[in-house]
Amino acid sequence: KARHADGGRLAPAMNLNSVKVYNLSSVGKALPAWLSAGKRKALVQKKEDNERLEVIQELWFPTSCGRVKFSVDGESMVATGCYPPQSRVYELRELSLKFSHHFVADIVQFQILSPDWKKLAYLLSDRTIELHSQFGKHHTVRVPHHGRDLAYQPETCELLVGGDGQIGERRVGK
Repeated sequence: KARHADGGRLAPAMNLNSVKVYNLSSVGKALPAWLSAGKRKALVQKKEDNERLEVIQELWFPTSCGRVKFSVDGESMVATGCYPPQSRVYELRELSLKFSHHFVADIVQFQILSPDWKKLAYLLSDRTIELHSQFGKHHTVRVPHHGRDLAYQPETCELLVGGDGQIGERRVGK
């Protein structure tokens, strides 16, 4: 039987077209009938605490999920997918979808700018950066070359974009 690295038992797997499929509802064994009600309840509670599996509702994308990031406060998860390009924010305390937002271009990279999900920056394949707040799209900035990566420097509140081209540094505003 298959076992985890820590010695625990894996869910039984069956092969379907050379792909392993795990049945998560049949992971554990039934408790022995000779256990008293108090011991049975204690064992069930201990097992639930150690081997609990929580599933986030509506965690899917029509084609694929490209990136997943967690907020600094640990209460939210942001995931991006393609075709149609979209971003989905999940509330981890409730294990559910908070909202989703669709874009006109593919998402190359994104950054969470605040400790929670309320400020986000998306680098899109059409050479734009969209800045979002909790109310939706706040501002759009066009960059001169295609961006490949996005980073946020919280100490100076700078959003850094890496891409192709000859421009080494370009500052906007002040």
